[in-house]
Amino acid sequence: AGKNVELIHKLQQNQSELETINKELLGRQNELLQFSYTISHNLRGPVAGLIGLNNLIDKDKLDDENKELIQHMMQLNHTIDNTINDLNHVIKTRHSISEIKQPVSVTDEIASVCTLLNEQIVAAKVELKLEVECDWLFTVKSAVQSILYNLISNAIKYRKADNACEVRVRTFLDDNSPVIVVSDNGIGMDLPMIKNKLFGIYQRFHHESEGKGMGLFLVKMQVELLGGSIHIESAPGNGSSFTIAFPPSALIASNRILDSSFFCTYYLPEYETSVVQWKRNPSTDEIIEAYMAFKEVMIRYPTRIIVSEHADAMFTEDVRNAIRAPLAPRIDALRLTHYCMVIPKKIQAGLDTLKFRQNFEATYAVPLEIFETLAESITFARQMAEKAEQVQA
Repeated sequence: AGKNVELIHKLQQNQSELETINKELLGRQNELLQFSYTISHNLRGPVAGLIGLNNLIDKDKLDDENKELIQHMMQLNHTIDNTINDLNHVIKTRHSISEIKQPVSVTDEIASVCTLLNEQIVAAKVELKLEVECDWLFTVKSAVQSILYNLISNAIKYRKADNACEVRVRTFLDDNSPVIVVSDNGIGMDLPMIKNKLFGIYQRFHHESEGKGMGLFLVKMQVELLGGSIHIESAPGNGSSFTIAFPPSALIASNRILDSSFFCTYYLPEYETSVVQWKRNPSTDEIIEAYMAFKEVMIRYPTRIIVSEHADAMFTEDVRNAIRAPLAPRIDALRLTHYCMVIPKKIQAGLDTLKFRQNFEATYAVPLEIFETLAESITFARQMAEKAEQVQA
C-alpha cells in the first residue's frame, strides 16, 4: 500500500511538472508570435511613409536620371511592403494551427474552395473528380481549406493550354491515417532538378504563370504543423500528384467534437450532453473562442447540458466576472441559441446564476467534482434547467 501511495504521489508530481512545462511553452509561443507581429508592424510604418513621400515628389521638375532613380526607389519600397504582407500571412497561417480542432468534412471544404475559385473553374472548364472514402477528419478546419485551396488553385494555374483541365481529389485510410491525394493532368514539374527548392518560399518554376511562389511553402508548413507529411509525384508533361497523410489522431473519435490547447469536448448522445474538460485556466478571449466553436458544432450535436470537468481551474473570480459582464453581450451578438451558465461548487451560489438567463435557451455548466458520477452531474443539471424554466414561466 505504501508503495502505491508513493507511486501515485510521483505520478501526480510528474503530471504537475508537465502542466507547468506546457504552460511555459504556450507562453513562449505567444511571446514569439507577438514579437513577429510587432516586427512586421514596426516595419510597415516606415515603408508606408517612404511610399507616401515618394508620391509627393514633383516628378515634372526632375531630370530623366532622377526620375529613373525615383521609379527604382518606388519599386523597392513596394517590394519591401509586399514582403511584409507575405510575412504577416505566414505568421497568421502558423498561428491558425493553434485554433480549435473539430470535425471537418473534406467534401464540404472542397465545396467551399470551389465557391472561392468559381471564376477560375468556369474559365478553365475544370473537371473535378471526387473519390471520398474517408470524409471526416478531426483537425483544424481553416488549415484543411487552405491546403485544398492552394493545391486546387495550383492545378488550375499550371494546366496544359491544349488539354481539358482535370483535378482529382481522393481520400482514404492508410493504416489508420487519413490521406488526401490531389492530382492533376497539368504541365508537371521536373522534380530531380527542383526537389531542394520545391517547398521554399518565393520559389516559382513556371514563370509564364502569375504567382508569388508561396503556395507549396504554406501547404507544407500547415501539413507538418498538423502532424502530417506530404509526398509529391510529378514529371514534365505528366501532371502532379500531392499525397497528404494526416496522423492517426486526425481520425474522428466517436464522441470527441472539439479540442484545443485549453479545452476538449466530448458528446454523449444518450444524455444530449457535452462534457467539457478544461486543460488549464483560459483567458476571456479563449472562452469567447470556445463559445464560437460551440455555436458551429451544436448544429450537429444538439446539446442541452454542458458538464464541466476540472471546473475549479476555470471558474476563477476574473472568469466569472467576464461571463457576467462583457462576455454576455458579445455572445448575444453571435446570436447563440445556447448559453453556458456557471454553477460553481457552492450550489446555493450557483442558483443565483439563474438570474443571468437573458432570454437565452440556457445550457448549464456543472462542475463534475460536485458529484461522484457523471450521471449524477447530468441529473442535477437537468433539475437546474427545469427550475430555470419554471422561474421564467
